[in-house]
Amino acid sequence: MQPIAHMPDIQDRLMLAERANAESQALLRKILPDFVIARLMAAPETSIADHFADASVLFADIQGFVAIAKRLGNARTVALLDHLTREFDALAMCHGVEKIKTIGDGYMAVAGVPHPQPDHCERLARLALDMQAVARVVGEAFGIDVTLRIGIAAGAVTAGVIGVHKVAYDVWGDTVNLAARLEGLARGGQILISAEAHAQLDGRFRFGKCRRVAVRGLGIEDTRPLGSALSSAEYVH
Repeated sequence: MQPIAHMPDIQDRLMLAERANAESQALLRKILPDFVIARLMAAPETSIADHFADASVLFADIQGFVAIAKRLGNARTVALLDHLTREFDALAMCHGVEKIKTIGDGYMAVAGVPHPQPDHCERLARLALDMQAVARVVGEAFGIDVTLRIGIAAGAVTAGVIGVHKVAYDVWGDTVNLAARLEGLARGGQILISAEAHAQLDGRFRFGKCRRVAVRGLGIEDTRPLGSALSSAEYVH
């Protein structure tokens, strides 16, 4: 018996195991929100599906992305999307909102989930304005014009974890569908918001004229383009 002789080997293995676990946790946190990880670890077999009565959803994409991708080529297109996504992620963290996912050139974020935020819609509005500014700067760096179309809607949503092998935290419901439709209806450089979002933001931002649009699956909706934020001295209380 030579237990002492094996101690360094055991310690090395423990250190490697701890390092691998830390790296796995770090990677997991890049995929799922911390609170989801905690709930999955506490009860792996329990499904996660939460209802939020008051939240806001943002969808954004790049106008004319197909033409931009053809102009830049594969490598520079990936570099552009990576640069934009990193900047948008940093902005989302700064504004205290939850990034949900990216799909190609599309970006989705939500506020008021998983924790209630009385100013959830304002957080997304300010995020949208900052995203527009960042997109212009990044576009200039690549020698192109990057113009975003953004849709924001406020209302009830359901959020949960979907899948088994490649799990994803996602949000769905009429509010999500409306935000996605508004992004598709927005003109280049425009942030189109729903009537409920306007009601929550009124008095803190400037807006364009009301525009009634037919939204597939949801009927006729009143929408407005979001303008710049008012200064504190201009706020309507």
